[in-house]
Amino acid sequence: PKFNALSLIKQQHTQTTKTTSMSPPPVGNYTLLKTIPDDHTLSVLVESSPLVVVHFGAEWCAPCKAMNDAMEALAGEVENSNAFAYCDAEVLEESAEKYEVTSVPTFVIVKSGEVVKTIEGADVGQLTRAVKMHCFSNAKSVEDEGKFKATNKTTVMKASKEKETTNSNNNNNNGRKETEEELQKRLVHLTTVQPVVLFMKGNRESPQCGFSRKSSEALTNCGIAYGTFDILSDENVRQGLKVFSDWPTYPQLYLNGELAGGNDIILEMAADGTLKTECERAIDAWTKAKTERTNKRIESILAESKNILLFMKGSPDEPKCGFSSKVVSALRETGVEYDTFDILKDEEIRQGMKAYSDWPTFPQLYYKKELLGGCDIVLEMAADGSLKEEITK
Repeated sequence: PKFNALSLIKQQHTQTTKTTSMSPPPVGNYTLLKTIPDDHTLSVLVESSPLVVVHFGAEWCAPCKAMNDAMEALAGEVENSNAFAYCDAEVLEESAEKYEVTSVPTFVIVKSGEVVKTIEGADVGQLTRAVKMHCFSNAKSVEDEGKFKATNKTTVMKASKEKETTNSNNNNNNGRKETEEELQKRLVHLTTVQPVVLFMKGNRESPQCGFSRKSSEALTNCGIAYGTFDILSDENVRQGLKVFSDWPTYPQLYLNGELAGGNDIILEMAADGTLKTECERAIDAWTKAKTERTNKRIESILAESKNILLFMKGSPDEPKCGFSSKVVSALRETGVEYDTFDILKDEEIRQGMKAYSDWPTFPQLYYKKELLGGCDIVLEMAADGSLKEEITK
């Protein structure tokens, strides 16, 4: 089973950072790094440039700021014909899907329209080497590369067998020391953000102790989706989780928010075949509970809105895709009042609506809590005059 962790991770990052509908680099003004506002602009850039280095990020992801600084520095070292671009992965959804972006930051190097390199994570060294290989011409190395290395963490957008969960800083965004209450809330979040989470030393690709390696291998061999958290990167979590779990050592395996045990228990479960069974049971229960919560939220949104509600990308004044813009125009022509919900600001609703409506795309127009349809249907109804008639019954 696959599940989407973006909404929960985003909630953690947006506790102290207000999310906007714009797509600027997450802090910073740049002269060489281009900010791409939409999918079409990126397509034009890729088609018109011999080589493009694209950074897919998110404004709530702190490492993206440092990586934009690195991109700006690299851009100053290459020929002007090459382009460096920043894209908000949540705004440029079609491009993110096209280039198979599943985490931020992710860097995609496109040469003559073909992807030649994809890098996941805030790894300045790897990015620098890739840029040198593919687009440097008699270039010198980037100075002060080391000042970016401390941000080498990946924030996972979509959990899968290969991806890691996000690691959080010990302090909040304004540098204030984390309180005990804040830590407890974060531990609850981290232990429930995915149905199967292994708190370990290192990560599955590079475990930092033998016990963590054995536990990770046991889970991988089960063939189930699981997330990991590197406790070496966050001392607050490392010490706090020992008390939270009443378990003094690592690794620690959590199944649907409950401690399953440490390395010995994990290996015993793997040996008798119960590890896979219990993990699958946790995934099923977690997914079912998440779906129920999401559906209740959707029903609440529908109940509290006007009879006409448009789930769209952006707002009526600033639509973020052409389809949403067209539906907004069609509704305006009817002269009927309506509400909108920006699905770009709420990933849980964005994904949940697809299943709730049994409709895979946006926008989605609802009338009296019933789905009328998407862009094509709304435009057809507007063209034959039935739209206004239908939404004023």
